Amino acid sequence: MRNRGSIFWLLICMLTAVYGQSLSTPGQSTTATYGDRLVYGAIRQNQFSINPFEIDSDIQKTAVQLVFGYGLLKTPGKIAAPPTLIEKHFASADFRIWRILIKRSVVFQNNQILRNADVQFTFNLLRRFGGHVLNRRLDFKNISKIETSGDLEVIFTLKEPDENFLETLADVPIVSADYYAEITTMGYRLFDEIQPMGMGPFQIVYQTRDLIMLRYHLQYIYGRPFLEEIRLRFYNDEQSLIDALVNGEIDYIEFPDRNTTDRLLELMRTRINVFLTPRPEAKLYVLLFNVQHGALKDASVRRAINLAIHKENIVERFAKSIGEVSHSLFPDDSPHFKREFFTDRYRPRESIQLLKATGWQYNRQSMMIEKNGQPLTFKLFFAENSELEQNLARAIKLNLAEINVNVQPFPVSPDAKDRLLSNSEYEAMIYSYTYDPDYPFSAAEDFFENVLGAEQNVPNYRNAYLSQLFDLVRNVPAKHENALERLQYYLNRETPATFLFFDNDILIGLDKRFASFRDVVRTRDKRMFFRLNPIENWFVPKNLQKYP
Repeated sequence: MRNRGSIFWLLICMLTAVYGQSLSTPGQSTTATYGDRLVYGAIRQNQFSINPFEIDSDIQKTAVQLVFGYGLLKTPGKIAAPPTLIEKHFASADFRIWRILIKRSVVFQNNQILRNADVQFTFNLLRRFGGHVLNRRLDFKNISKIETSGDLEVIFTLKEPDENFLETLADVPIVSADYYAEITTMGYRLFDEIQPMGMGPFQIVYQTRDLIMLRYHLQYIYGRPFLEEIRLRFYNDEQSLIDALVNGEIDYIEFPDRNTTDRLLELMRTRINVFLTPRPEAKLYVLLFNVQHGALKDASVRRAINLAIHKENIVERFAKSIGEVSHSLFPDDSPHFKREFFTDRYRPRESIQLLKATGWQYNRQSMMIEKNGQPLTFKLFFAENSELEQNLARAIKLNLAEINVNVQPFPVSPDAKDRLLSNSEYEAMIYSYTYDPDYPFSAAEDFFENVLGAEQNVPNYRNAYLSQLFDLVRNVPAKHENALERLQYYLNRETPATFLFFDNDILIGLDKRFASFRDVVRTRDKRMFFRLNPIENWFVPKNLQKYP
């Protein structure tokens, strides 16, 4: 994970000064009381599923944790970690045998008690079928066997020693062996065919494409949640989500950008708290090129476009204090970033020279650069009703107009973007990619195959050397760094994408009636930031309840 040190401390101080009033909690009463509901707003996801072993987005991860719980233990992220379900654990001297004793009185939502057989069942499923959380592969092939002793002890025997084995179990929900027994024959499609049921703080009442309604789990191990209900509401696009906040239809939102946050804070200062928390994942915005399309087939043209985009100005205008310029898949301070490959600072004059060297000439009549009578022009796809992506498209258009390249911004629905990407039916596209930075190799492989398009339905950027390299070193961790280096070499040399910026922090808006929703975290080096408390700890004082 990146250490932003004193820079992040300055961000917190600045945000506290700017958002002074909005950072206060309700002053009337802070007595914890039962009642009310939380309406959580999010943009609709394609094929949204509450499948605990195949998680593709943050909102899906949130829904899974509410229903299935956090697993045997949870790594702190956007939400603070609740107490572990592990009572004790012991490792052999060579770290090949791990004995884990789970806590008593953990109850599933169907009133069955958690037993070691459920833990054994869960990890045997993952050994057989695999799974993922974003780019993290739930790969437990190093487990040789899983045994049980009594009702609560689980014994893992590993093929190879692993002194960090306990960490690999984190954030993996445990499922009921009885309730999900048919998975062994049906596979994970069972999660979509029966109502999801876990040990989490809230259980599903019903689910539609637009709404998931959850009600408190009375026998939740850490005590009944204070809130009666949670409703996850899904909207078609960013503007619909913002409108829902303004109209009082939702209580919780993660703002898409700093400018939108500032504007809505001015409008809703008395109604919402606004604060930031470090984003545990890495999220970056990129400009993707269809390398099979027209002039964009030429890597020199793509490099010229890259040199003509003023990334520093983009960050200053649209991600000030919460973003940083990106030159690669990894941030500049990452040990995986290969600085020697990337010198792509804003150099429009060099961009023009590069285009001229490859035969592009300025036409005074059309006021565009042309080659063989054809102008250099392309459509730039972006998410409609997204203020951030519209602003990025406009900034790129203006930057490239300086070198007489014609960009045609073209809005499409968020759903359509995913389809266009998988079928390579675009010319250029603004795209946000999120990955777990603790798993850099799988992030690199996923980005190469599913974003740049090497393994998509209709392939886009292909590189036989990289495809073979990823296949060869996938199960050889000692060789992963070489694959990361080679990927970045080709990202620079062939420029299938222009990296714009990292979005490092989550800006959260929450209705002011909620209390106990965040905690201040102070690190050993005296940095400070906010982290959300688990939602089951949130409450609304009786005199502020909206839905009694």
